[in-house]
Amino acid sequence: MNIAYKLDQIELHNIYFLDSKKNIIMDGQFTKITYSDAFLTTNGIALLIPFASTSLDKTYNKSILKFNTADSTNIRIINELTRLEKFILDYYKHTTHNTKAPTTTLTDHIRSGNVKVYRDITSIPSNPKYVLKISGIWEDQTRIGLTYKFMESIMIT
Repeated sequence: MNIAYKLDQIELHNIYFLDSKKNIIMDGQFTKITYSDAFLTTNGIALLIPFASTSLDKTYNKSILKFNTADSTNIRIINELTRLEKFILDYYKHTTHNTKAPTTTLTDHIRSGNVKVYRDITSIPSNPKYVLKISGIWEDQTRIGLTYKFMESIMIT
């Protein structure tokens, strides 16, 4: 179970970095992100992303969420996620005295209007919700970037 925040609920000063470890996916380091407020601490940051004008393309074992990048709701979401990605990477560079170049793969993906969605749900809900989970920072010899994934979610209220 993930607790997903709305984009406007994220307080940037509640983002923390754990100690870096060897990255098991690629050559380099990985640093987990935690989000901690007065009530709870979560591993990573899970965000409810209410894209408008969406469709889900399923090919083989992949699901691609497509959305209209010119839609005003989506423009706002893209701008907020771009700002959040930049802040997290800049904050990481500042706190770790890191001089590596930031790679904004999240921004690049959402600006394309196509993102891969991980699905654990076998039946398709009539009104699916999508969550962006930011897990940490990856680092190689010259660059840093966010580790993240989009997931289809069932909302429990």
